[in-house]
Amino acid sequence: MSEMRIHEVLSVPPVGHGNPAVALALQRQAEQIGLDVRLISLETTAPLARLAHRRMTRDPERARRYISDPGRRTGPLSIAYAIASAHEFASRVGDASPVAWTTVQEHALLGASPRALEQLGVVGVRLATPDVSPKESGVAAARKHHELATVFVWNAITQRLLRQRGIKTELTAPYLDRYHGYHDLPQKGLPVVAKTSGSGFPLEWRRTLHQALMELSCDWAFHTPEHRHTPSGSIEKPDSLASIHSYYSDVGDDTQAIICYPSEQVGLVCGRNERGKPTWMIALPPRGTHEYENLVFARDQGVLWGELVMDNGSAPTLPGTRVIPVGSLTQEIVRLGNEQPNWRPSVIGQQPFWEVAQT
Repeated sequence: MSEMRIHEVLSVPPVGHGNPAVALALQRQAEQIGLDVRLISLETTAPLARLAHRRMTRDPERARRYISDPGRRTGPLSIAYAIASAHEFASRVGDASPVAWTTVQEHALLGASPRALEQLGVVGVRLATPDVSPKESGVAAARKHHELATVFVWNAITQRLLRQRGIKTELTAPYLDRYHGYHDLPQKGLPVVAKTSGSGFPLEWRRTLHQALMELSCDWAFHTPEHRHTPSGSIEKPDSLASIHSYYSDVGDDTQAIICYPSEQVGLVCGRNERGKPTWMIALPPRGTHEYENLVFARDQGVLWGELVMDNGSAPTLPGTRVIPVGSLTQEIVRLGNEQPNWRPSVIGQQPFWEVAQT
């Protein structure tokens, strides 16, 4: 009798650009090795989460408060969203049983009951972690489904800490570096690439950063959800998918600095440095505990050039970090071009996601 085929399902809520970008990268990696993976975008339940993410991103003070209040992700509103997401996943997955479920965001898993997953024919769950470490809501989801769930991380430090907490964990390479499947071929890229969040940016920050970039003498691109700005002008992006691909098409062999939130982009920068492409991160102020921890990791691994301060007189979020007033960006870009990141190898995973997942 032939062995029953396991159906690979990959889910993500279309909120921001980080998680969707990781899901697209994982889908692309699967295609490259001939693995059939069905991508489910949890669109019906996304609007409220998208609104909350946008409000936090566009209000710097709200974002600062979120650093000291990580419990919001397991509060009543988050639990309600998690349950709704779980129901949407159940309605979308259909009757393709047995199912191996890879999820790039934890709420649908957190909202599902073990009984519901059994009824859906889910035989295993992989929680892919774009950040340096999973959020506590991700840990809670893994504990809730401890018999099925494995947390996938891209650095050995987090793997060790999670295993100490009794969480099943696997180590893979970072998801977004093109060496592991985001792009087919090497690309030149631009020396400086900046991006807002996929949920936007305070309008005044956008204007100020754009003005500072216009003073650079090297090529650069500045990505917002709606536009790609360069020294020669601006191009409108038709949709979120095009926006994601546009940004990653500008990150290539010549890229020396990425200006961004300390989000999943920390994994991108670390992956590039691991394979011998020196890349600095200039960080925007973190939004939440997870981005603060990402910022600490980037500093500790020697890839953080400094924190870009968008408001005059503001102190850096991470004490001891180099402060970069946005008006001094030109000088800092010149300086970092003469220095190499102090990258510390042997910290991040080497095997692509599906190579680990299929063993």
